[in-house]
Parts: sequence; C-alpha cells; structure tokens
Amino acid sequence: MGTQASPLVFFSHDLDQDAPILEVLKAHFGKVEVISDLKRVCEALTSPSSKILLFAGDTLAVSIAAYYKALDACNKHSTCDHKVVTLVSKGQEKLAFDAFKGGVIDEFLIFRPLHEPYRAILVIEHLLLVLGITTFSKHSDQDFLKQSNKYPSELNQLVEKGKQRKADCNAAFEKTIEELEGIVDKTIRDLEKEQSVQLDIKKVANLLSKIKTDELRPKLLQLQSKTIQLLESVLKQSAPEDVLQVQSEELAVAKGEKPSTPQPPPMYNNLYNNIDKIEEVLEQAGKKKSVLLVEDDLISQQLTLKLLARYPVKVEFVNSGRRAFAALSCNKYDLVLMDINLPDTNGIYIVDQIVSKDLMNADTPIIMLTGNKNKQTIREAVDRGAQGYIVKPLFRPTLDKLLNKFGLIP
Repeated sequence: MGTQASPLVFFSHDLDQDAPILEVLKAHFGKVEVISDLKRVCEALTSPSSKILLFAGDTLAVSIAAYYKALDACNKHSTCDHKVVTLVSKGQEKLAFDAFKGGVIDEFLIFRPLHEPYRAILVIEHLLLVLGITTFSKHSDQDFLKQSNKYPSELNQLVEKGKQRKADCNAAFEKTIEELEGIVDKTIRDLEKEQSVQLDIKKVANLLSKIKTDELRPKLLQLQSKTIQLLESVLKQSAPEDVLQVQSEELAVAKGEKPSTPQPPPMYNNLYNNIDKIEEVLEQAGKKKSVLLVEDDLISQQLTLKLLARYPVKVEFVNSGRRAFAALSCNKYDLVLMDINLPDTNGIYIVDQIVSKDLMNADTPIIMLTGNKNKQTIREAVDRGAQGYIVKPLFRPTLDKLLNKFGLIP
C-alpha cells in the first residue's frame, strides 16, 4: 500500500530562509510536499486530490505570481479543489488582506519573521476542514487535557459540556444524511423495478436545509453522486430518446464533466510546455490581436463568443475572477470584456488590481459587462480604470463600434 500523498504543497525558491515555517508545519501535520518548480505546481493543480498550496515570497506579488503563472499554464486542464495561501514578509498585511477580500487568494500568513506559528497551524486546519480533509491533521485535544489542571474546574466542565454538544450536533447531521441517502436509495430501487415513484420533495428540501457543515463534505459528495444516478434513472425511464440525449449532456455539464461527444484529452498549453521560457512565449503570444472575455454565465458567454467569432480576432474566455487575474497577469490582450459579477470576486476588483499595480494589461482597454445599468457601480468601475461598459446582452452593432474604436477591426 502506497504512502498517502500530502495535501499540503509548499512552493519556495529559498528553503533556507523558509525553514522555520516548514518546521512548524511538518511538526504538526507530519508531511508537506516541498517544491520549487512551476511545472510541479501545475502537476499539483491538475492532480485529482484536494490541495492546499502555500506560496512563499519576499513580496505579495512574488507569492501570487507563481500561482497565477501555473494556473494560466494549465488552463486547458481541469484543476483540483484547492486553496491558495500566500506567505509574505511583515509590512505586506494590508496588500494581502485586499487580495483576500478580492478572492485572489484564500488566506495569507506573515512568516518573515514568523511571530505566530500557531496561527499558521490554525489557518491550515481551517482550510483542510473546508476542503473536507478531516483525517490528515495530527491535532487532537490531548494537549488541552494535559493542561486541564491549570484551569478552574468550572471552565473544564463548560469545555466538556460544549464538546458533548458539538458531538451531538455532528451525530444529528450524520442522521440527516443517512435519512436523505435512504430516500434516494429507495427511489432508485423503485425506478429499477419500474414501480411508481412518490418523492416527498418538501421532506428532501427540509433535510437538505439542515446540512450546513463542511465536516460532512466527503459524505455529501457520495450523496451527490447517488442523486445524479437518480436523475439519470428518471431520465431513462421517462424521456424520449431524442430528448434524453440533450438532457444527459446538460446533466454532464452540471456534474462538471464534458458532454458525451468524444473529446480529445485535455492538454497543457504552450506556456506549460515552455514555462522556463515564459517571457519569450508571452512576447510571441502578444503579437496577435486578442480579446479576453470574462463571463461566468454560460448563456451570455456562448452568445458573446458566437458574436466575436464573426470578427478576425483571437478570443480567449474564462469564467472566474481568479482565472481572469491569471490570464491578465501572464498574457497581453488588446481588449478585455469583463463581467462585473463573478462567482469568486467582482470584475471591478480585478480591474483595480491590474491597473493600480501597473501589471501587464494596465493600459489595455477594459470594458465592463453588466446586466443592469447601475450608475454607482459603473462610476466605480470607471474610477478604478475601466474604459466603459456595455449592458448585456451584446449586439453586433455595439461590438462593431467597440472593436473599431480600439483598432481591432478597420
């Protein structure tokens, strides 16, 4: 039986200077994968298991750059569920906090110097819990119990009472999931036997509303798989064949998979293959007129891409703020169409980061996409560096004027 891989990945170019934080992490968690190669970061991102990625650097920009270069390099490949922690020097707290608020990173640690080793453990413990990794940490309550004689007996009683209440809550959640799983299993069996199905939707909704803890994430994923199986069984039993094909593809998309049409295996892009020559690759890529579309709504995304396909421009698209920041940090564009509302941040924050930090696309025209004309939001976007806005959906005359204005078409 192979050794379990560590979900902690530590990226650094100066392991001697980073030794104190590594010693803290290894002492508490036992295993930490230490790397200094961007290709290894790509491999970690595209592995199947969940990860916490820690990036060490003298500045926040250095810490963030390693992650976003790797993320952009494997943009043709699906990435694992992961969290990003930047480790920065003292004095970078405000910048790191702003990046956290904007969704650029998930957490940050001040480690040069390392004044709060226990906070580093606390941060990682929390992120492991969010990812549903509850069996990796070596932490237990034994240390507290050893010191319990130093605390008043009343406090010890309160602690024990609180721990019991927490255990009771977890047991109640476990029971809720078992009850919901039983309903799903029974419905699937009835469908397989071609029996009539009566599903109490209100009861299922009530049970789902009780599930509010990340500690049950692995069981929730198993239950999700069974629920998808139930939906597929319903489709097979009740839908005509021509309708079933469309619905099955929609279901595959909902599961985060590709449609049933055979697709070539995902490949790393040219940046990954030439990551050691990153500046040269980026310079060559920047010679062609290009548009970046940042849009998370699938319908708006597809409509806009079809419109843009009519023009002699190269179009790339991403569906999250984090992907947008990676693309804008590593590739030069001639125009950016940026949705304001994104799942992990907002487009205005991304614009602000690109322009205020004088990054690669600081002088690239950025046009905000919005579903409604909110004057205050639009004014804020323009103040942060956007060149204007378009109210969705887009139409060809609007794109004609826009691309012509910025010299992408004659």
